[in-house]
Amino acid sequence: MRNFIFVIASTDDIEFETPMDLREAYYNGFDFSKINASIFKFKLNENCGTDLLSLNDIATLVGRGMAFESDWCMDDTISILIEEAA
Repeated sequence: MRNFIFVIASTDDIEFETPMDLREAYYNGFDFSKINASIFKFKLNENCGTDLLSLNDIATLVGRGMAFESDWCMDDTISILIEEAA
């Protein structure tokens, strides 16, 4: 199993300009609960990639699906997929 984290935040509330800013904030322990942001953690089997979609492509789709199911949209948001070590 591989562990993934999908972080999404509103561009209206935050000072983050790039997805890498979100990644750095996550690893530095930033309190995302104080801004309009969400963190989704999930696991995928290592062999769930296909000829057309890599494991990271599928993980991105899963992360976006989780976010969009929770009332997020792509408009005025910034997001990143992070793979965590097991």
